[in-house]
Amino acid sequence: MKRHQKGFSAVETVLALALIGVITAVGWYVYNRNQKTDQPKTTSAVTTFEQCKTAGHQVDDTYPERCSANGQTFVNQQQLAAKGSKPYSELPADLQIAILKTYKTDYPDCVKNNKITSYDGKESTLTASYKADAAIAQLSCEGGSAYFFAKEGTTWKKVTTTQMGFDCALLKKYDIPAAWIGNPDADSPEGGQAGCYNGTQSVSYP
Repeated sequence: MKRHQKGFSAVETVLALALIGVITAVGWYVYNRNQKTDQPKTTSAVTTFEQCKTAGHQVDDTYPERCSANGQTFVNQQQLAAKGSKPYSELPADLQIAILKTYKTDYPDCVKNNKITSYDGKESTLTASYKADAAIAQLSCEGGSAYFFAKEGTTWKKVTTTQMGFDCALLKKYDIPAAWIGNPDADSPEGGQAGCYNGTQSVSYP
């Protein structure tokens, strides 16, 4: 009887060792597979807004839309063109200087190393619409605001800033195109039409 018990114990030992071996092998396989899965995937270079959006990166709820990937921000060029805007880097040098100077005065926290930054500290994707005597620049740091600049002689100067809308008389004085004002895709009472303020009343523009 004792011999039988010893033999049975030996069988149990072998089975236990075999089970441990199987568990170890399965664990190693799962670990190895997860290691390969967790390795960074090589993705195609993102060079445009469309590629950034298609790749599933976050698109900011701005107009024009902005999408960030790999430390870069891309602007929806179709919306940019519809609004008649240009990136800050493509604006006339004297207008760039005026905008930067205004930022330094009004929003010093939005200027790093003499460059305009966004709210998260990254270099700005600020855009502006401009013509010979007037410009409207979107604030990219505080968000939801815009500057109105006018050229007096040879000098660009800030006229006003707004979060709601510009004065209708100001826009008409400088013959500002309606495309510069508002978001044509916006869900507004005017159906997305451009708007301005006549006193305290919001009206369609022009």
